[in-house]
Amino acid sequence: MKQNYEALFGAFYETYFDFKCQKMSDAEALARTYYAYLGVQNRGEMDKAVVHIAEGRISLSHSKIFYKAKERIIEVLNSC
Repeated sequence: MKQNYEALFGAFYETYFDFKCQKMSDAEALARTYYAYLGVQNRGEMDKAVVHIAEGRISLSHSKIFYKAKERIIEVLNSC
């Protein structure tokens, strides 16, 4: 089970960096990655938590973050 979540983290980061290689901004690449993983979030609470944790970790590396994105990440992680 742990390997599945590690693989999900890896896939999320890989998708993000693929978008970055396409010359997207940090915010745009993160938003596109997040929306690419909406279906994964519907599989269960742990999958949802992994996606939001990965999104949050990437957000921490950015100099700016959208206010609503920060609130959404905190809200979802608190509900888990």
